[in-house]
Amino acid sequence: MDQTQHLKELENRVKTCTADRIRKEEQLKMLRTQRDDIVNKLREEGIEPETLESLLTKMRADLDAKLTEIENQISAAK
Repeated sequence: MDQTQHLKELENRVKTCTADRIRKEEQLKMLRTQRDDIVNKLREEGIEPETLESLLTKMRADLDAKLTEIENQISAAK
């Protein structure tokens, strides 16, 4: 391979990498906007993002307890 061809291949790789970087930067910008929208919606509902995981855990436990109670009531009614 001569130097001219090698240089053209390198230029093509640089162009491809540049296009990929631009695309990834746009994707990152979109994801950050989506994250910010979600955080704002949570805060509008009175939920701080930092406490979301513990809130979900509590809600799952409450749901499991209620399902168990319903299953017990159904079993007792039989």
